[in-house]
Amino acid sequence: MKVRASLKSLKNQPGAQVVRRRGRVYVINKQNPRFKARQADDRSGAVTSQRHRYSGAGAPE
Repeated sequence: MKVRASLKSLKNQPGAQVVRRRGRVYVINKQNPRFKARQADDRSGAVTSQRHRYSGAGAPE
């Protein structure tokens, strides 16, 4: 299974189905199983910056 940023080209393949499972978007294709993919989640590797984390009242100097 591939992890892709965009599933647009895979969903246009013959026999493709777009499904949502556990909050993720998948394309499954029973006619041609090599066209299986999951849409990449851009929040998975997000790291909060130090400046953002300590902004506001009570921020250390």
